[in-house]
Amino acid sequence: MPVYSHTQLETFRICPKKYEFRYITKPEVPEVATAETILGSTVHKTLSRLFQGVSMEKVPSLPDVEKNFDEFWQKEWHSGLRMSGDYDAEDYKRIGLKCLRDFYNHHHPFNQSRTLGLDYRATVSLDESGRYKMTGFIDRLAKAPDETYEIHDFKTGKNLPSQADLESDQQLTLYNLLVRQLWPQVEKVRSIWHFLRFDESLATVRAPEQVEAAKQKVVERIDEVQASRAAGHFPTKVSDFCNWCDYKHICPAWKHLFWLEEEKEKIADADQGKQMVDELARLKADKAELEARIEQVREIILEFARQNGLTALFGTGQIAQIRDMERPKLPDKKLNPAAREAFEAFLKKYGLWEEASDITWYKIDKILKDRNVPEDLKQKLKALAPVEKQAIVTVTRRKDVTTEEEE
Repeated sequence: MPVYSHTQLETFRICPKKYEFRYITKPEVPEVATAETILGSTVHKTLSRLFQGVSMEKVPSLPDVEKNFDEFWQKEWHSGLRMSGDYDAEDYKRIGLKCLRDFYNHHHPFNQSRTLGLDYRATVSLDESGRYKMTGFIDRLAKAPDETYEIHDFKTGKNLPSQADLESDQQLTLYNLLVRQLWPQVEKVRSIWHFLRFDESLATVRAPEQVEAAKQKVVERIDEVQASRAAGHFPTKVSDFCNWCDYKHICPAWKHLFWLEEEKEKIADADQGKQMVDELARLKADKAELEARIEQVREIILEFARQNGLTALFGTGQIAQIRDMERPKLPDKKLNPAAREAFEAFLKKYGLWEEASDITWYKIDKILKDRNVPEDLKQKLKALAPVEKQAIVTVTRRKDVTTEEEE
């Protein structure tokens, strides 16, 4: 079984199709590096060189650190980088220097802990058989005076997360697991993220049960990846992350849009899909109007029958029979979600949920993926409900255009 990294598993979580592109099919696409990436890379390399000097008991001066940064910057920066807003190279370089100066002044002479490794990469097994393996990359591994092992990670991002975000971050938990497996004698592991733009260092310690829970989640995610690999099925997952994806122009969820906007003259039928979507949207709108009209006519028939004491109305070739019957009216999920939630909570509280709840594909799929369900039971369930690929068509409004009705 392949060895997975946190980045690989996170890519699969965000979008299985992107995972397929990046790690399996690897199509040739123009990769556009970003200014943020170069900023992070050059700052990281500068700090790595700084701690190399500290390990040799030769603490560099701040001018030396700035000189090292400029050296890395000149090697990596180029005009083809994608930048956000109206910022230019000098803006990003100024941010990098500020990050380094703040960190230097805050931590000099860098004797708070002893460096054990820089850019440390290691692979560990998540189970006794060695079937599930994961690799990790630690910016700086250190040991504090109280024998606590510290995982240091340097961040140049624009956002400062909350302490709660840090406590729930799975990557930190996995690196905690990595250190504990490599050094079983370690009693305490602390993770420290340095958010350099803000001159802030946030620390967190994981309890053993947190580490175990994270490990199980990783095992389950690896099972999902392996199942997709075996089936050759990697569905698309559309989200805001698509805006930064290098594969967007070849992705099944987006490439038709690129055909329409960029290559219309090259593809004779490029406009056909657009026409079919427009027609389907019109038909669905007509269907909604018809359903509303049907309900309106039904109410008119009922009122006419009540006023005239009738139980049947005759049309040209049909008959409408009216009868009264007692039946429960369930709270509507959309019209009254609070009442629906209270109703379902009542069923669950009194053990009626299994009898009253609808059978949906989602519930069956969840059972099939539940590691606690015996395999022979899953096979019997698959015999009754075979797992098949199904094409589902849904219509939603495009957010990047404005219709004539909205103008």
